[in-house]
Amino acid sequence: MQPHLPPELLDLIMDEAEDSPPTLHSLSLVSKQCAFQARRHIFKHVDLGFEYGDIGRVQMEWLRIIRRSMERLRNLRKLFWKNETLASCVKSINIRVKLYDEEAVFIENLPPVLQRLTSLSSVQITGFRGYCLHWERIPKRVADAIAECLLQPGIYEVAVKGLWDAPSQLIFSSPSLKRLHLECMRGNLEQTQEHLPLPPSCTPLTELVAVTSDTFIQTPAHASPRLFSHLKTFQMDLRASPESWTTCTEILRACRGTVERIVLCLRTDHETIVYEFKEDIPLLPQVKHLGIGVFSYSWGEVGESLYLGSPLFVRHMRMTLSKYGSNNLEVLESLSMQINIITATCKVANDHSLSILPDTEEWSFLDEYLSGLANNRLQVKLEFVIHRDLEAYESELELWDTHETEAAIDQLSKEASAKLARTGQTGRLLVAVSIKFPV
Repeated sequence: MQPHLPPELLDLIMDEAEDSPPTLHSLSLVSKQCAFQARRHIFKHVDLGFEYGDIGRVQMEWLRIIRRSMERLRNLRKLFWKNETLASCVKSINIRVKLYDEEAVFIENLPPVLQRLTSLSSVQITGFRGYCLHWERIPKRVADAIAECLLQPGIYEVAVKGLWDAPSQLIFSSPSLKRLHLECMRGNLEQTQEHLPLPPSCTPLTELVAVTSDTFIQTPAHASPRLFSHLKTFQMDLRASPESWTTCTEILRACRGTVERIVLCLRTDHETIVYEFKEDIPLLPQVKHLGIGVFSYSWGEVGESLYLGSPLFVRHMRMTLSKYGSNNLEVLESLSMQINIITATCKVANDHSLSILPDTEEWSFLDEYLSGLANNRLQVKLEFVIHRDLEAYESELELWDTHETEAAIDQLSKEASAKLARTGQTGRLLVAVSIKFPV
């Protein structure tokens, strides 16, 4: 008789090995009991298609990866056709729809695979990394299979990246949709409200993240604001346009009684962004966390000192807070202000003679505004995130010197604390600096 492990213990073992496919494959050979549990993890998430990135630099490597991905798709079709139990283990998929030389193979095999995956809870659709793919360029058979897949009653999470002019009805069609993540999406602005019959969702949408996707979300926000009436988390990028801000306020007005967490990111260096728009944010009594993100660019070239020449990001941050309203700020528990620095360098002058942060009275205005809030519960986090400017490098990236980056982080932290000295004296300010390396 084979030794029998309690299911609870076996589940713990499999959970520990979840991020190690070789270990899971080895466990699947131990016994029938282990095989089923291991395969449940092995097939939990499946990528369909391939990811196009830097592999395009080497033509033969690119073709090899594409063909290997298509062969894997063929094998999945055969496997799921023979074993429905394995197909039921798949809970999450990423459909990569950028097509190249193997388009016929993709069209032939993807729809049958999607038909077998009837236990999905999460679906991601990826157009093209770094670029965008028009929805109309997707072959009809593939588009129809994706549309049918999204109608499954168990899908509660949908993410779509890099698809232009995708039908709003399609994206919002999952009857159990709770979380929606959009990135690099562009909507068809010629599509009027009358031409957008969005079906009411059976399950209220509770989380919406729209990264560089404001034009896509614009039409459903105005045509069917009821879609957003139960949001608890809302994140959106804002551009320097009245339409972008109006879309944001329309969504916030719809979910003002439920939303608890808001993140607004201003992706612009334009002089007029938020503070010249007439509409203010409505009263939001349930919001406990507010995040504001802005972007700034270093004027230092490769090898020079890090220096933020334009003070616009400080003004954008302060005026967004002002637009948000002091009444709304009084009910917050936490406020995060993230300054994303795009730079080709991460050095500081040896004698610290050159400041990183620009001298502007906007810092004083911001400091006075934050320190004067009567909300004693409010915790303020000022976070600088340093991103490497990839366009500044024609060849392969060189590693930044550790000592230089540590010096830059230290100086940036000290300068920021000095700029918001009065807020720091209230005991509510935390300054943090991090570096986000490209992958």
